[in-house]
Amino acid sequence: MATFATQITDAKCSDLHRVVTSGGERHLCFTRFAGVWHVNVTDGVTLWKAGLDEDDVNAVRDLAGINTVEAFFNKFRYVTKFQTCILGHTE
Repeated sequence: MATFATQITDAKCSDLHRVVTSGGERHLCFTRFAGVWHVNVTDGVTLWKAGLDEDDVNAVRDLAGINTVEAFFNKFRYVTKFQTCILGHTE
């Protein structure tokens, strides 16, 4: 079984930079991995951030009704609606 760090790296979610539009406002979403997976969102004035370990990611994955960690990272990386949903929860 792959380690948490390997799963994040293989899914190419360890160093993402995306601009997401939500409610007519633009936000920069970016991630990094340094022992825990850091998910950050900023509107240029305020920074919202979360540090997620493997248990945290599994809890969020379960709440979202996603079966695997790989599918969770795939949705995070590729699905704009999912990113907007995460954005809504960080504000």
